[in-house]
Amino acid sequence: MDQRPAQSPNKVWLNLVLDIVLPVMILNKLAKHLGDNGPLIALLLAISLPLGHGLYDLVKDKKINWISLLGLLNVLLTGGFALLRLNGIWFAIKEASFPGLIGIFVFGSAFSKKPLFSFFLNQPGIFATELIEERLDEGDRRAQYSQLIRRCTFFFSGTFFLSALMNFILAIQIFKDIPTGLNENETANILNGQIAAMTWKGYLVIALPLMVITTSLFYYCIRSLAKMTQLSLDELMGGQHQ
Repeated sequence: MDQRPAQSPNKVWLNLVLDIVLPVMILNKLAKHLGDNGPLIALLLAISLPLGHGLYDLVKDKKINWISLLGLLNVLLTGGFALLRLNGIWFAIKEASFPGLIGIFVFGSAFSKKPLFSFFLNQPGIFATELIEERLDEGDRRAQYSQLIRRCTFFFSGTFFLSALMNFILAIQIFKDIPTGLNENETANILNGQIAAMTWKGYLVIALPLMVITTSLFYYCIRSLAKMTQLSLDELMGGQHQ
């Protein structure tokens, strides 16, 4: 079971800078300063940042994280599609497929013995798991708990399916077919601009709202668990808020 502490604010900001801010700046601003092959060099540099960052985290953690692997594959496909000059529909399919695949995995886990949400709550460093287990063993609470976890897992999978739909719609609007007859650098510049727009708009228009929805879901789950076990929030969290 994963008992790693939550990411620090500094780590969150580092992720934002390396995966969003710098790639967008490179794609939008750097190409014109890099000579004849500027658009290609800018694309490779922009891709290398989240790719290198993701690989570093995988090596540092010394374990396979399937979400991280999907993210790395997403970056590689973005670069591959750009180098092959594929049409916009391929980018739209790619942008929708990754959250869609994660959503399928999360949805499927709801039918297993350990739905995904159970891993979020079974963290001794965050929750008073022993006390919670004692309360769940009283009466019919264990069955109620299983229903709560399964229901939250279903809702959680829905956020990924919603993300897939929103990604597809946004990508269709951004990745327009590039006119024929342009030279290679002009084509690359336009495509780099589209990738940059998808990167920052996807975060602002899709990721942030989904974070709000996910936070609300976690709040609902914790409040429901507190009511079910007749524990206060402080007791549920092991007195961490005292």
